[in-house]
Amino acid sequence: MNVSRLSRSLIVAMALLGYAVEARAGEISWYTDLKTASAAAQKANLPMFIDFWAEWCAPCIAMDAHVYTNPNVIAVFKRRIIGVRLHFDMHRELARTYNVGALPHLVFANSHGMPLVFHRGFLGAGDLTNVVNAIPPIAEINSLDVRLRQDRNSFADLLAMARALRTAGFFEAGTAYYDRASRHTRARTSAELRQSILYEMALSFLELRDGARAAALLEKSLKERPGSVAEPEFLLALGRAYVMSGMHAKARQSFDAIVRYYPQTAAAAKARVLMNSQ
Repeated sequence: MNVSRLSRSLIVAMALLGYAVEARAGEISWYTDLKTASAAAQKANLPMFIDFWAEWCAPCIAMDAHVYTNPNVIAVFKRRIIGVRLHFDMHRELARTYNVGALPHLVFANSHGMPLVFHRGFLGAGDLTNVVNAIPPIAEINSLDVRLRQDRNSFADLLAMARALRTAGFFEAGTAYYDRASRHTRARTSAELRQSILYEMALSFLELRDGARAAALLEKSLKERPGSVAEPEFLLALGRAYVMSGMHAKARQSFDAIVRYYPQTAAAAKARVLMNSQ
């Protein structure tokens, strides 16, 4: 057995026993137990990077050799994130929790393990460094997560979490909280409030380049509350969603409606630009 294979075998054995993998100088200090890692992340108010791996996974071994040894990656992990490596075969229940379908499966999570964004497959050193550096402070997200664990149906916290995630750029994670907020009794009893939630959720889907889901939400919102003060902005977003979905005729109808019925609005000026670019 060569040194690299022996090293991997020792890591597997330590993971099985639940030990933390001690880092030598110039290496990432990995945790192999999620609860222990979470406690450290909470103490430092840092996000976690959870890497589901296995020694039979070729891209995982490539990341060992070419990514986790990169000086920039090592430096950014030391300053900005807690690293966790979970062997897929030994953490099947957690793998199901995080919807692991292929390896490597890389999860960027808050201090409590709530997924913020994930990546499947090999991730290069430059891209990994950039993602970690781009994660904003997560103190607010951590705080809201704690409150929602205490009361998962708190409307104010659901909406605050959705908005905090969207502001931080975690659009996909935020849509789940927008959806829960939109189905809350508070939203169901206020058409105006529900409409604003659906609008913000649709904007997140536009950021995710999912025009079809954005359009479905905006169509529903306009049908539920026609003629609202915010209608020009809704029609503008709907037109953008149609363009994204390749439905250019419908997009032109939306833009034309803004120009015709709301000619003096900022939305109309934007609609004219978008129509001319079609």
